[in-house]
Amino acid sequence: MQFYSNGEDVLAKSYGTEYTTLNIVTDGVGSNAWITQEHQKGKNTTASALSGEEGGWGFNCATPGSWWRIDYLCTRFDSFDSATAFAITDQDLLERPFFNPFLRDNLFSTEGTEGSDEAALFKGHTLAYGVPALSHAAGIEKLVQFGLGEAFDMNAEGFKKGWLAERSENESWRHSDAKNIAYRYVYNLYDTWVQQGGLR
Repeated sequence: MQFYSNGEDVLAKSYGTEYTTLNIVTDGVGSNAWITQEHQKGKNTTASALSGEEGGWGFNCATPGSWWRIDYLCTRFDSFDSATAFAITDQDLLERPFFNPFLRDNLFSTEGTEGSDEAALFKGHTLAYGVPALSHAAGIEKLVQFGLGEAFDMNAEGFKKGWLAERSENESWRHSDAKNIAYRYVYNLYDTWVQQGGLR
């Protein structure tokens, strides 16, 4: 079973637009936070503090032999076009990544299984802080392909019983409304949780 909201603010979709530090300023902290941290992974920006400065979309401009040290003055490769970048061999990328290296040095080891062992040990950290998502967040749309059973859109009318006057301009079900909005407006969601979860 899945509960999601197509009116999400924190998990909002980007629709192909890069979200940057400026979006945090203009939209407010929290709005579009998920997509901003995914877009800024690996970059030296204020927004990258939400995710991390390894891997991601930052370029590896460090001099050979010190590839794990991030060059904060480097923002792009002027001498690389897409054809040149795609021509880099897998072996070369293994030893010297095109994007910012992951902070675990041993991930790039060519000694036996050391790199694979390090990847297995730090898989969760590496995925969370260094690998950007290429899909939308799970909480904003129905996940039909995973066979989760029934899906409930919390933004649907049945879950909102009246709504707050101060939210009249945007009545979408936002992140954390289940706990931030008074029970009398959202009680149908709790009733659904009890019913679907067999909690009676």
